Amino acid sequence: MSGRKDIFQKAMEQGHTAAWDQSWESAAGFYRQALEEFPEHTQALTSLGLALFELQDYEGALRCYAAAVKVAPDDPVPVEKISQIYEQMGNLERARAASLHAAELQLKSKDIGKAIEDWTRVTQFQPENLTAHSRLALVYERMGKADEAVKEYLILSALFQHANDLEKAVRSAQHALQLKPGNTPAVTALTMLKEFKPLPLPGRPAPRAGSAQPAKGRQLATGKEQRLEEHFDPVAEARQKALSALAGMLFEVPDEEQASRRGFGSIVRGTGNLGSRPVDYTRIVLHLGQVVEMQMQGDMAQAAVELDRAIDAGLEHPAAYYDLGYLRFHTQDMEKATRHLQLALQHPDFSLGSRLLLG
Repeated sequence: MSGRKDIFQKAMEQGHTAAWDQSWESAAGFYRQALEEFPEHTQALTSLGLALFELQDYEGALRCYAAAVKVAPDDPVPVEKISQIYEQMGNLERARAASLHAAELQLKSKDIGKAIEDWTRVTQFQPENLTAHSRLALVYERMGKADEAVKEYLILSALFQHANDLEKAVRSAQHALQLKPGNTPAVTALTMLKEFKPLPLPGRPAPRAGSAQPAKGRQLATGKEQRLEEHFDPVAEARQKALSALAGMLFEVPDEEQASRRGFGSIVRGTGNLGSRPVDYTRIVLHLGQVVEMQMQGDMAQAAVELDRAIDAGLEHPAAYYDLGYLRFHTQDMEKATRHLQLALQHPDFSLGSRLLLG
C-alpha cells in the first residue's frame, strides 16, 4: 500500500530543518515519520542513518544504510557510510571490505576521484592490501600520474615478493621503471630483488642507505633452501603457480572493458554459449583480493570461502580449482577438495599436485 506523498514530504522537510539546526533527535523522529509512509525511500533511509550516526547510535545507523543498499545497490554513498560506521565501531575488517566495495561502485559510476579516496582509506586500514594498491596503481597510470603510479607499483612489488612471487615482483618494479626511467626507488627495488633482499612493505620504514645489513650468507642460504624445497615438492610448487595466477588476474586486468579486450573472458564464464550465468567482474576482483590476502595471513578457511564466492561470480580457471582443492584439503573438507582437484587435473601445471593430494 502506497503512502501519502504530502505527509512524507512535510516530514522530510521538517527533518531537514531539524538536521540543519543539528537537532538530531528531532530530525530522527521526522525521518521515521517519513519512512512510515514510504519505508523503502532511499533518501529517507540515508537521512535517518545520518541522524542516528550523529546520535552515536551506530547499530541503528548501520541498519538504515544497509536497507538503503538493498534499495539502491549501485549507489556507493550508503556503502561508504557503512564503512565509516564500522570504523567508528572499531571493526576495521568490515570497514575495509565496505570501502573496497564502495570504490568499485564509484569506478563503475565513473567517479574516479571518489574511488581513489575509498582505495586510499583501505590502505589506511590495511597497508598491505593487494587489491587497493593494484587498483590505485592502474588508475594512477591511466590518469597520467606517473609519480603516484610508480609508488603503488613498487608497493605491489614488495607485496608480490612477500607472497613468494618473484616474477610478479620483478615485473611490477620493471613497469615502475618504464613509467619513470631512471627512477631511483625503482632501480633500487630491482637491485634488491636480484640480490634476494626483502623490499620494505607499506607502513614499514625502509632501511637507510649505508645501514648495517643482516648476515647475508645465512639469509640467502635460507631462501635458497626454501626455494629448493618448494621445487621438489609438486604440491607446494603447484600451489605457488596457482597463487601467482590468481594474483596476476588482479594485477593485469584493470576493468571490465579492458578485460574483454585482453581476454579475461577466457578465464571466467561468459554469457550466452560460454556459460549459464553472466560474469560479475567486480565481485571476482573483490573476492580474489581476499583470497590472496587471506592466504598470505595463513587463514585457509576464509580464503576457501572467498575463492568459492569468486567461482560463483564466474571465475573459471584451473588455478582457482587447484587452490580451492588445496585449501579444502587442508581444512579437512575432502568431498569439496576432491571435486575441485579433479577439475584442476586437466591442466599440466596442476596435474601432478592434484594427483598427489587426491592420493
